[in-house]
Amino acid sequence: MLADDGLRLAQALADKVKQGKLPNGFTGRDVRRNQWRYLTTEESVSAALDWLEDEGCLRSEETGGTGPGTGRRTLRYSINPQVTKLGKAKGDHDQLA
Repeated sequence: MLADDGLRLAQALADKVKQGKLPNGFTGRDVRRNQWRYLTTEESVSAALDWLEDEGCLRSEETGGTGPGTGRRTLRYSINPQVTKLGKAKGDHDQLA
């Protein structure tokens, strides 16, 4: 995937995060379920999540799967509070963080 594509995906996801469309602790599956433009495949969502995590907008944490009957390991994403403040204060969709 080209770097420009990753940036476009990250911006699309950052817009949704700033708009409060995802709760803190969301998963990649939560993003895919919404079928937002550019964010419909596992690959595109993963690229966007990786980009935003690298930029410090999100932080992933593995949960579940520590013993019998606990399910498989899942990555949950915490939202950097500065990201949602930017979305509310400025309404700026061109800046990621």
